[in-house]
Amino acid sequence: MAAALIGASLLNYAASLPVVVSYDFMGRIYEITAVKLTVGILIVLFSLFELIPVFDKMAFDQKYMPIGGLLSGFFGGLSGMQGALRSMFLIKAGLEKEEFIGTNVVTAVIVDIGRLLVYGIGFYSVRFVVMRDVGGL
Repeated sequence: MAAALIGASLLNYAASLPVVVSYDFMGRIYEITAVKLTVGILIVLFSLFELIPVFDKMAFDQKYMPIGGLLSGFFGGLSGMQGALRSMFLIKAGLEKEEFIGTNVVTAVIVDIGRLLVYGIGFYSVRFVVMRDVGGL
């Protein structure tokens, strides 16, 4: 959960960065922000985990489980995409089917609670500042 909080905080920070690039297409202005760029890159990378066959069979030794937990939590907080990564580390844990599914579910819930709290706090703190600056408070 600690890594998820760090990932979610990083995403909140990226949301405060200025627009990276803007362009006009067919009369509309489009903006590429740090958040859109980060999530877009992660979607492509995690899609490759699903599409490239070598990743389908990939598994890590049990000694790497703490690293897998940190990476899974971090990317879960940063983008909400952590399932494939977490599964690669849990496959060799010697868990029964029910234990594997249960561990995945509980871990996902823990990561999601942490990241949603950070996202919520970030959203409301930004909204509070905007409302204060506009004179709404």
